[in-house]
Amino acid sequence: MNGEPVDVTTGFMNGIWQGDCCDQVLRSFDCAAIPASILNVTGPEILSVRWIAKRFGELLGKESKITGTENGKGYINNAAKANSIFGNPSVPIGKIIEWIADWVQKGGQTSGKPTHFETQDGKY
Repeated sequence: MNGEPVDVTTGFMNGIWQGDCCDQVLRSFDCAAIPASILNVTGPEILSVRWIAKRFGELLGKESKITGTENGKGYINNAAKANSIFGNPSVPIGKIIEWIADWVQKGGQTSGKPTHFETQDGKY
């Protein structure tokens, strides 16, 4: 969004709107058990970072600059169990991207900090 290229080395991810995440986390208290079980909370789709970058470019009227090549790795979680209990998130990822683009176009504040999303060795 600031003209810097998007690194797509870590090329795939899931996503969820914070409101849906909070809803599922609070509702998950009813699922607490001993022993504990894993409940991944995220959206069901595997998303392409390249596609997301291009979509932001379209919405912001800018060329998406891409660097790197997808290496098959990503930040992926299987949310099938959570989605079977709570249903899919109410806000689709396309709408979240539109909301973010609108926020940026209106001059909304951001943290301005790099995500280090491309980092795969855990050293940020």
